[in-house]
Amino acid sequence: MVGIKSPGKMKKSFFLLLLSTLLICLPLQAIAVGENPLPWLGYLNDRRVDSLLNTLTVREMIAQIVWVPAWAGSKNDNYTEVEELVKKHGIGGVIFFEGELERQADFTKRISSVSKLPLIFVMDAEWG
Repeated sequence: MVGIKSPGKMKKSFFLLLLSTLLICLPLQAIAVGENPLPWLGYLNDRRVDSLLNTLTVREMIAQIVWVPAWAGSKNDNYTEVEELVKKHGIGGVIFFEGELERQADFTKRISSVSKLPLIFVMDAEWG
């Protein structure tokens, strides 16, 4: 008979349909209960952000999407190079790849003090 499925195939089809429905609906449930899936959207009409962005040139806006690597180790660090990039180009962030906690904290404070805008600091920490 053509068109009639066996009970095993029907159960499998039903299970796949149920699973795909759940995978689609669960993220929508999080949005429906008020969680903001895009937290930066809260700043769309923020006057502080707008007034700050209105002072930037196009070149400075582009520099904000550039993040540079940083090393804050006990012997070698690249603070001087990062400081120059922050002062000269107004880069947007720093990525720590290695270093010690105290030196990274000091590096972060010093770089933040020379930056015109708040910087984003992140860490590539698979090394520990």
